[in-house]
Amino acid sequence: MRKTIIIFAGTVLLFLVACTNVNNDSEIVGEDAKFMAEIEEAWEYIHNLMAESGEVDLVVNEEISEIIDTLEPIIYLIDQRNTGFNGFSLLDLTTGEYVASYEFDENDTFISDDFFDLGDGFYALPFWDVNWENPRIIIFDERLEVIETIFYDDEVISFLPIGFIKLIDGELIAYGMDLRDAAPSSILNPIKYNFHTGEIKILAEIDESISTMHQFVGEDRIFITDFHANFNTGEMMSRYGILDLTTGLIHFFEREDFRYSHFDFRDTQVLISESSSVGPDLKNQVVVFDAESMSSQIIQLEEEESVWARFSYSGDEIVTINEVASIFRKHDFNGMIISELEIEIPTINAPETFADEESSVTVNWFEIFPISENVYLIYTRVIFAYGALLLEEHHIQFVTLP
Repeated sequence: MRKTIIIFAGTVLLFLVACTNVNNDSEIVGEDAKFMAEIEEAWEYIHNLMAESGEVDLVVNEEISEIIDTLEPIIYLIDQRNTGFNGFSLLDLTTGEYVASYEFDENDTFISDDFFDLGDGFYALPFWDVNWENPRIIIFDERLEVIETIFYDDEVISFLPIGFIKLIDGELIAYGMDLRDAAPSSILNPIKYNFHTGEIKILAEIDESISTMHQFVGEDRIFITDFHANFNTGEMMSRYGILDLTTGLIHFFEREDFRYSHFDFRDTQVLISESSSVGPDLKNQVVVFDAESMSSQIIQLEEEESVWARFSYSGDEIVTINEVASIFRKHDFNGMIISELEIEIPTINAPETFADEESSVTVNWFEIFPISENVYLIYTRVIFAYGALLLEEHHIQFVTLP
């Protein structure tokens, strides 16, 4: 299954258009001719990718085709603002088909990572004007029809990207940090904010910082994180724990020289993956935190497997992607390998002119969705960047562990 999306900076696109309209009477020699040939190669390549961008190549193993046919949609938001469509779409990862799209005014902007699934077929997305004014939340249905637009005062609450929202009894509730009369360096209290009524409730009076409130892990506990780094010494400290709404207290665990990346939630348990972006070398470890027992378990994995780690279907094991070795594995909570198989790590066939350049970069972003105990859906977002040229592809594959 394959979805291709092309992102191309507008300024470069205009430049390429201009290049294709160069006066035929102009004399092009030497380096200019070479440069024009490179531009024409890139232009032809981009046109070919655009022609293929709507095609879906779906190959399903017969052994799991019946399972796939019965799956509920797995919806993923795709930001398409730089593809010629000024908006975003919802992609059903089980079929590779776009199920809905929303186009907005060119003066609007949003952060695609702050897309909230409110349940029951409703979604919410924060919007601002391009100059970051007039903040508002738009509630959509599953067809991306606008249900409601709610403006709010961002001098009262800052919940993005350090909080979350929920739809409770038809009212939109934000859990974020109190910005009222706050000094720039002050510690902010966590609050509950009702968009519809404007009601504000302080959840706790705290004396230490919270970087992010993520979501509920139990009826009255919110999973929270905090991160501190000294970039002069290279030291870093990750803290994770809960805000107990019953007592108003926060409880943190600490991990030195560990930078968290992704959080996978399963009931009261949280799987904390490791970040490879900055800081010391990977420890090749993940953390399983239980908010009910208030305990942490450190799990040592194979090299290069602590970044793309998620709970298994049952939640009793961990599945990982080793991008370097092209292997998908299942581990128990002791780090022992239960099963594994080779998988495809997608790449973008960029023009050789750009791909061979030292300054070109290809980055993969993975998401793992358990389908059954042995069947998993792997979504891969592949980005190739060279200067202002940005190509993006979306790949979907079903894998079956032995």
